[in-house]
Amino acid sequence: MLDKDLSEWLRRHERECAENVETWMVRSLPVPVGVLVECWPDPAWRRALENAVVAGGELTGFLRGADRERGAGIVTADGETAWSAAPTFLVPHPVLIDELDDFRDFATELQVDQAIPQLYRETWARPPDLAGDRVEEFAGAHFEQLHLATRRCRGLGYAFSGGSAVTRVWEAGHLVEARYWIGSDAPDVPVSTGDLIWVAPGGRQLALARVGPVAYSEGMRMAALIHAGRAADDEEEE
Repeated sequence: MLDKDLSEWLRRHERECAENVETWMVRSLPVPVGVLVECWPDPAWRRALENAVVAGGELTGFLRGADRERGAGIVTADGETAWSAAPTFLVPHPVLIDELDDFRDFATELQVDQAIPQLYRETWARPPDLAGDRVEEFAGAHFEQLHLATRRCRGLGYAFSGGSAVTRVWEAGHLVEARYWIGSDAPDVPVSTGDLIWVAPGGRQLALARVGPVAYSEGMRMAALIHAGRAADDEEEE
């Protein structure tokens, strides 16, 4: 019984470590180098952190080590290894990585494995001339029952509130919430999805031009993933 409990705790601990690092990425949270140093000896934390692309000082690259004296060990997209003494590091969202294609090629060539969905995370770059205050691309997806849509939503890790799938992103110090309308009827009623919008705290809807790159990408990713679970008839028509 103790072995089973320990195994379950280790699996849960490993999952929580990966979720924490993914949160650092989505929220662009600066991580003190001391945190990396303290976490590194723990195998679960190391698994979550190792090979994540981090940015500190003038260096951006795969995290390969953390040492109290030397700082963070980084391998750049050019294959060069260096130690960075920067006091804090970011785990940048892939939409913010300038050399994303180079890092992807390098990771593929060397079979670099990441515990968090960073390099191969689906991203959407916001067009510079985008107008309006909503995205209609994912509207009209049919689900035979509302509970099938909400189950998919929650199964993907998204909140469901007030008829919408919701993901929250901290960007440039501000909270932005992406909302993708699913429906608010009885659980067994057929539904069709609506628009994707972004709102500021207090519910003020944002113009698309004022939505940051990470919030835009994460909102589009959420809507695309939920939309992919629509009824089979919709897929055949498309």
